[in-house]
Amino acid sequence: MLAAFRDSPELAPLFSGAAVTPEALRQAITALADRLSATALRLLDPVAEDPVEQPRAPGCLLNLVFLLRPEDEPRLDAALQAIDALWSEGLRLRLIGPSAPISHALVDIDRADVAALAAAADLLKVAPEAGPEAVTEAAKAALRSPDLAANAAEQIRAAARLLLRAGGDIAALGLSGAATLPHLVHLRPGGRKSGLTSSGEAA
Repeated sequence: MLAAFRDSPELAPLFSGAAVTPEALRQAITALADRLSATALRLLDPVAEDPVEQPRAPGCLLNLVFLLRPEDEPRLDAALQAIDALWSEGLRLRLIGPSAPISHALVDIDRADVAALAAAADLLKVAPEAGPEAVTEAAKAALRSPDLAANAAEQIRAAARLLLRAGGDIAALGLSGAATLPHLVHLRPGGRKSGLTSSGEAA
């Protein structure tokens, strides 16, 4: 590394003739490694979807997990070639994957509290799997009630949000009620919703 990057801004001061302390050497190499890591990350940016940096072991410049669209495989090859060119003699690229897509799907899992779903349905006087229009109209009617308690409005809105989020998934999975729904799954914005069965397998 010292020979390959002798003229780099991080290592050049080490060859100025002044005494070099172990700490100065460590800081210079760390700075160079950080710059190479950032460069590699920038080269991968056009093809790496939802990248997540992982802890780096000693001697590792970049440990990255990301999703890749099938049509971007040629662009990934080009990016890896550009990264390899940063230091062809010293860098070793290790590519792991692809694994089964389900193991890398980006999902936010909401645990469905059966009691909360039932309470929300009772509050709005609708079925747990009611459609969005029915839930919205029930919430509006409850909020317009002349007997509405001072602290009830937020409870009604929360109940409506819960049922709007859950109702579509219950219906999509062909379930008859909240009691059979262990948890709901929502892909990140832009993704396709999916559900999990009680065994945790994709439905």
